Amino acid sequence: YARTRAAFTDRVLDGLGVPPPVPPRLRATVRGWVALTEEVTVHWLTPGPAGGGDLDRSDVVDLVEEALVALVTMAAGSFPPPGHRG
Repeated sequence: YARTRAAFTDRVLDGLGVPPPVPPRLRATVRGWVALTEEVTVHWLTPGPAGGGDLDRSDVVDLVEEALVALVTMAAGSFPPPGHRG
């Protein structure tokens, strides 16, 4: 579990073009976003009134994408983050 979350965190940071050393605040933020994404996905896939049946796939993708941009912007103070290669 911890290794998987760390791998996803590293993959997102790499995708954002953040060069090492990654600022601790940014790493913690992206790790939290990975957890948020897991929970949103579980909610979306859960049937019944407590589930996310009222969200379609594009709603879920938009939600987690917008959350990542907002969180990284907050943590880094700007977006794209410093050192972005894109």
